[in-house]
Amino acid sequence: MKAVILAAGEGMRLRPLTASEPKVMIPVANRPILEYVVDALVKNDVREIVMVVGYRKERIMSHFEDGKKFGARIDYVVQEKQLGNGHALLSAKDRLSGEFMVLSGDNIVDRRAVGDLLRAGSCPSALVVESENPSNAIAGMEATWREVL
Repeated sequence: MKAVILAAGEGMRLRPLTASEPKVMIPVANRPILEYVVDALVKNDVREIVMVVGYRKERIMSHFEDGKKFGARIDYVVQEKQLGNGHALLSAKDRLSGEFMVLSGDNIVDRRAVGDLLRAGSCPSALVVESENPSNAIAGMEATWREVL
């Protein structure tokens, strides 16, 4: 299984925190949010990662490099202009075939959440989180897809 992590966005709603740092690299408990996503994948033996980067991409790429120190192999795709999640995924199209999983790089996920998606099998699946304020929730990006592109 291959994973695509969408990590290109600017994070305008988090200004001024994202003025110099990509949203996915904001630390939570002394680790960038994106590191939790990579860790959850690796703990489920998903080690081939395509990371879509854009805004302040150098910061992400210098932290994760080729992924080896995180137990993964990371291949980067640059989304030159941030035109949304659909466009970000489309940017990775040439690096994908067969089944793959898509995760948002700015949501903290754990080993169990990724495992739940993998156990769903080859049918399209989504991980959903209940929220008291759903207008601010990011929903539906963690999904497994089968030859969607």
